[in-house]
Amino acid sequence: MVTSSSISKSYGRITVIMLLLFLGLAFRASNINREFSGDEGLLVRIAGEPSGEVIRALKSTDAYPPLTYIFVHHMMKISRSAAWIRSYFILFGIGVSILIYLIAKEYFDVKVAMIALALSVFSPLLIFLSQYARSYIDSAFWMLSATLFFIKIVRGGRSPLNWAGYIISAALSLYTFYFSILMLFAHFIFVTIFFGRNTRYLLGWYTAFGVSGLAFAAWAPSALAQFHNASSLVFDWASKGFNVGALKIGLYMRNLFAVIGFDPFFMVFPEGTANKFFRPALILAALLSAGLLLVFIRIAFRSLRERFGADKKLVWLIPILITVPLVTAWTMASAVNMMTTAKYLAAFHSLFLILLAFIIYKTIEKNRIKGTVLLAVLLAIFAVRIPQAVSSEFDDKAVLNFLTNNVRLNEGFVCIRLPSERWGVNVINISPAIKLNEKGSDYILASKGVWEGCKDRARIFKKVWEYRVYGNDELFGANRLMDELLAEAGFKRTHINKFKNIDIVEYESR
Repeated sequence: MVTSSSISKSYGRITVIMLLLFLGLAFRASNINREFSGDEGLLVRIAGEPSGEVIRALKSTDAYPPLTYIFVHHMMKISRSAAWIRSYFILFGIGVSILIYLIAKEYFDVKVAMIALALSVFSPLLIFLSQYARSYIDSAFWMLSATLFFIKIVRGGRSPLNWAGYIISAALSLYTFYFSILMLFAHFIFVTIFFGRNTRYLLGWYTAFGVSGLAFAAWAPSALAQFHNASSLVFDWASKGFNVGALKIGLYMRNLFAVIGFDPFFMVFPEGTANKFFRPALILAALLSAGLLLVFIRIAFRSLRERFGADKKLVWLIPILITVPLVTAWTMASAVNMMTTAKYLAAFHSLFLILLAFIIYKTIEKNRIKGTVLLAVLLAIFAVRIPQAVSSEFDDKAVLNFLTNNVRLNEGFVCIRLPSERWGVNVINISPAIKLNEKGSDYILASKGVWEGCKDRARIFKKVWEYRVYGNDELFGANRLMDELLAEAGFKRTHINKFKNIDIVEYESR
């Protein structure tokens, strides 16, 4: 029987949901007029090609499926402004929050779903990716959509609509981002483990996986051609980060922290955490983090068992959907150099938020004050990171303004890549003089003649400016070679001007 009290609660819940979504939209729409930076520029450039050239350009110069590029291409026919293009990703960002609510409601209940929605609204990683012009938040949307239908079917909702929804969502996720296969593989592992004795049901799932794969088959030849464009494959990611003997902590912990909250460049870049603490402190931080994670896992499983009792498949569902992709990604990192970053992990972070929301809810059930304080603290931690989430990944605009106002016509400019196509003042580009070694672990000298030529050109100037970008150039030693070239040319460092993930270093002749 529907009562006035239940109607009032329903309206109140809808009001809170709408307010949270509006707040999420406000966060995600903040600072969207900023210039594109990093890999964003590649997507915008390819999507901006004439209609007949988008797919050709995508296959020859990038390593992503076509769906995002096609949608952005048609949006750019209306406007090419950064705010308009980013609105596509913001739309999917809000969609991800809605799916988090729906998955939590399907898997747990509406109370857990409300907490999960609040966490998703404030999540710095989801806010960052909702503005980032790359195929990450929309692929997360399709992965989570497939997961929603997956959970419905696992819980007994085996209607044709749910099966069709799963197949379509899974196929669209593959057409958006190749790493969507991590989530689909987790689905495969789950049904194989928990429905292996139900041959008819298992056959239904394998058919669904197969149909999703067949739907992607039309693009498969192009995907194989793009394999050669995947520049990340030549890098030996497993050798980087903070390592203890054969244990590769840095990049793996970075992935783990990304799933929990936001990529902190943990133990990776010298300008990040690893540069600010002694090695024993870093080891202690890793051990404490691992300890906290183990405590979280223990609490999570205890709470899941209390909720679902002896139904092991429901106890293990979300933990498997989070851990299998992570372990698979780590294996890929060591085996084929496909290192995942925080940007790839939005869907798994979303599932973690749902699990976290459940633990918060269980805490509130046992102690309302303690649970509410825990939720408030987590939201506060997320809120502190939001300004960083809505700022540029690389502060290219500020760098270009600084260079324009400070670099004189009689001064040199040393780089591995230009800060902008508009920049061209006395450039000494050392990229032709360096290359990756055979293992892919470090940059080495490629041409002694070109190297000496770069030094001779630098010696013309009394003062030079070095453009250092923190990314692969830093991780694999290209920036170090640039420093060595200037030292060999007789220059000394006088000052470092720091921007977000970029340094402009001043050198003067000795």
